[in-house]
Parts: sequence; C-alpha cells; structure tokens
Amino acid sequence: MRCWTALLVVAVLCGSCRANDNGLGWRPAMGWSTWCTGGACGQENLDLPEQSLHDVCTEAEIVSVAQAMVDNGMQAVGFTRILVDDCWAAMTRDADGNLQGDPDRFPNGMASFVATIHSMNFTVGLYTSCGIYTCSSGQRPHQIPGSWGHYEQDAKQYATWQVDWMTFDWCAWHFNETVLIPNIQSGEMARALNESGRPIWLNLHCPGYGFLPTEWCAKYGNSYGIWTDHHDNWNSTLDIIGHMALRPDYARFPAKVGAWPDPDFLMTGGAGCDVDTPGKRCPGMTDDEYRTEFSLWAIFGGQMVVATDVRNMSALQKEALLNTEIIDVFRDPYGEIGTRIADDLDARTSVWAKHLHNQCAAVVLLNHGDANAQDVTVHFADVPDMGWRSHTTLVVRDLWAHEPLGSAKSSFTAKGLQPHHCQLVTLCPTSS
Repeated sequence: MRCWTALLVVAVLCGSCRANDNGLGWRPAMGWSTWCTGGACGQENLDLPEQSLHDVCTEAEIVSVAQAMVDNGMQAVGFTRILVDDCWAAMTRDADGNLQGDPDRFPNGMASFVATIHSMNFTVGLYTSCGIYTCSSGQRPHQIPGSWGHYEQDAKQYATWQVDWMTFDWCAWHFNETVLIPNIQSGEMARALNESGRPIWLNLHCPGYGFLPTEWCAKYGNSYGIWTDHHDNWNSTLDIIGHMALRPDYARFPAKVGAWPDPDFLMTGGAGCDVDTPGKRCPGMTDDEYRTEFSLWAIFGGQMVVATDVRNMSALQKEALLNTEIIDVFRDPYGEIGTRIADDLDARTSVWAKHLHNQCAAVVLLNHGDANAQDVTVHFADVPDMGWRSHTTLVVRDLWAHEPLGSAKSSFTAKGLQPHHCQLVTLCPTSS
C-alpha cells in the first residue's frame, strides 16, 4: 500500500515540481467553451456544410449561457470557466496595435464583457494563435489577426482586460520566409504572460494538429492538447481515447502540478446546428456514446470543458454534467492522470484505472468494438500500486446508476456491455 498522505504533501509543497510557475493549475480545469454552441462540429450524421455556423459567438449569447450555468447547477458543481474561442476578435488591430473585440459581436468592448462574466463568478478565457492569423475567420470576410509580433503586447492587453486564461493555438505558423517553432513561441508567450502583472492560465495546442505532445508542452502550459480537435462523432472520440493511452510519460503520478494534459472539448449532448435557436443541438453520437466520452474524460482527469449549448439542457446533459460522483473522480485531490491498464485487441475492450485520495480507485470498463456485446473484467491485482492481491475483496459502486453493487473478491466484471458502452465504478477496501 502506498503512503498516500506523504505523496499528497509532496504534491502540494514541492514548488520545484511545478511546470509553468504562475501559481495556477492546482486542479484540472472545468468550464464551457463557445466552440460548438451554435456551430456544427463534425456530426457525421448531418448534411451540414463544413464549418457551418462555426466560430460564431456574441456577448449576448455568452452571457445567456453563463446565466444558464448558474441556474442549472453547472457552476455549483465546478464548471466555473467561460472560454471564448476563435470568434471574438475584430478583423484588425486598433491604431496602437492592440487586439480589440469585434464591435458587432461585443458592442460593449472586451473589458466590459470580462467584467460582466466576472460579476457572475466565472473566470474568463480568450483565444489567440501563435502566427499572423488565427485559425478561423468565424464566418467573416477577412482573417483575424494572431499574436505573432505582439506577444508581450497581447499578454499585457489580456491582463488589462483582467482575462484569466489564454488559449494559444497553432495556426498561420509558416508565412513569407518565417517558420515558427512550437517550443520557442510557446515559451515566449508563457514568459510574456508571466511578466504581464496578472496570473493567466496558458492552454497550449502545443505542437499543432496531429502531433503528439512533448516535454516542453508541460513546461510552458498549464494545460496542453494531447492530440487534434475532438469532434462530435464516435470515430473522433475513439481517436482521442486512444491517445489518452498512448503517452505513459504524462500518465503516471506524480504529474507536474499545474500542467494538465488536455483531451480537448467535451461534446456532451451534441454540438449545435442553429445559432438562432438557443439550446438546439444536433447530436452526432448516441447517449451511451456520450456517457462513454464523459466517463473517459473523467478518469483521464486532464481537462473537462464542454463545448455544446447548455441552455435548455437535455436529460443526458443533466445526467452527465451534474453528476457529482463522476466529477469528484475527475477532480480528485490526489491529482493522478488515469491510465489504460488492460487492452484486449481481439475483443476490442479495455480497462482504465485512476487512483483516488481515499485509497480507492475509479475504473472504466469499456467495449469500444462495433459489433458484439462483451463481458469486461478488471482484476484487482492488475490495478497498479494499490497493493491489492488476487484474494482482495472490494466494495463496488456504479457512478452512473448511483448505487452500490456489493462486494467482489479478486475481480469485477461488467456483464454484456454493448458496443461503445462502458461502466464506471469505484473500488474501495471494505474498511473505507
């Protein structure tokens, strides 16, 4: 059995263990992003034009979503960040070279907008990119300026507006005779933010799209993308889940405090399809696939930011986004990144585990195959570092059903899991 208390003390006190030492990131982030609220995000079952309504947002929409999060209980369970993606900036900088908000979308200006969201007890994040342009025009006729050549100026502007988070994307990195280098530019922005006079969380899409993260991502970012964008379809979700398992260097305790691997946005309940109808969603996955998505994001533990419209929540959204038992697994104070501990390539099943602070473990049993129901078993002795033996008896609890499943000796089996389904349970010693 591990010395749990001692390890927790080390995680809290070891300042040298920190990554980007800006005092932020003691717990992984939870929040909401504008990215897929009104716009389609890869729902393969829909006949919508690519980028349909994508990267469109307004101050009025964001404030209404924030108010909904207060009213529907999301804020109370931990979703306390409002992250504005590639949809807010004007098409030109001002006369002094400063970024400015799109006057049609944010008519009161960015400082006023940020103050409004702060008054609702949320923190605020804004997006930018490393290069000369951002990734999307957001349905506007011209490209949007990125931060290249203005890193210090933009960092100070964010601080002046009292912004709490910067998403630093990787677009327009190759222009004229210039080729930007991810670790250099990310380090420059990290330093600029740390010298801005305000602690600002830095989220990196670090090496770019379709590249695996490397050590410098955790050095500079409070959170950093582990792969490419997550879209609202099962193939994309499965691709992200596969990359959660791919990198053991960020998957074992002690993780660097303040540097969380980010699996990208949650699509819980379905991305949007009608910017003019609040709460309208066109789901690209089934409810059970969304439960699997939410379970794996929770046990991975890196970041949980939902990017769908949470106004007029569906029953599935309430079941997932307000599930405090699962959220407690995600934000467990032990701070471990969950890992895949078993993978049956023939049956297309896997088992994932995450150690919790109370000498328990959370376990996901997953059937990611497409055809057949499967029994999926976790053998207690296979959960690393717990000291459990082949004869150990543990108490099992189902976190979706919110009910105890009794005691099990040596192993627990999820019976007849249908394709794309999972079961999320906790395993605890009988004395816990």
